[in-house]
Amino acid sequence: MSHLSRLTIGIAVLTTALALSGPAGAVAITGPVTLADFTAGASYGPPAPAHFTEPGPITVTSGTATSLFAGPNYHNVDSLLLVVSGAIPSSDVITLTYGSLTPITFTFANFVSTATAGFDSNIHGIANGTVNTVSFPTALHAGADVTGLPSGLATDDLLANVTIAQTIATALRIDVFGDLNGRIINNAANSGALGVIGSTPSGGGTQVVPEPGSLLLLGTALLALGLTARRRRPR
Repeated sequence: MSHLSRLTIGIAVLTTALALSGPAGAVAITGPVTLADFTAGASYGPPAPAHFTEPGPITVTSGTATSLFAGPNYHNVDSLLLVVSGAIPSSDVITLTYGSLTPITFTFANFVSTATAGFDSNIHGIANGTVNTVSFPTALHAGADVTGLPSGLATDDLLANVTIAQTIATALRIDVFGDLNGRIINNAANSGALGVIGSTPSGGGTQVVPEPGSLLLLGTALLALGLTARRRRPR
């Protein structure tokens, strides 16, 4: 086999590994969603289906990847509704990135009041306090729904990194609701929510942290490519 053929095979292996390092399974995110579709007949309250770092709530700067973990009620839901809330400036553009999936973009037009969304005014675990100075009942809301959730996760196992970025600095909170058959059945308390402050310049990227399986595939591909290059050295 010629040196060029070996190099071509090495590149092919690397390309395949990089393709496989994308989101596993059928996990997908949809948004902006119509929140009222999820709140009709909803029931609320912890234990959480998923949560950010606890004890919390924690607050991060715009564009910071933050871990989302499975909660005690994770196995009772089939999707996760991530709700972004705040007093949204009319020209703000907010992006929500879940793992390595395509980001969801929100503008002011996507945000609605608590009443329009159909949320209860006194959601157990949420309405009794603020996150990053934002009170859920009086804020505007927009959401994205994560489906195809992986099975076999225990409480506090990592689901994905979630990144919220915005072009205008304003206080945001992100709450996690659990859905079953398209209807909310539980939620994380304020302690499992996320606050976001600051802004990210337009066009500024976010850093995606690869999952361990992705790193293993990438490492295998790089090793194969390295061996191919080594064979090219003259004896």
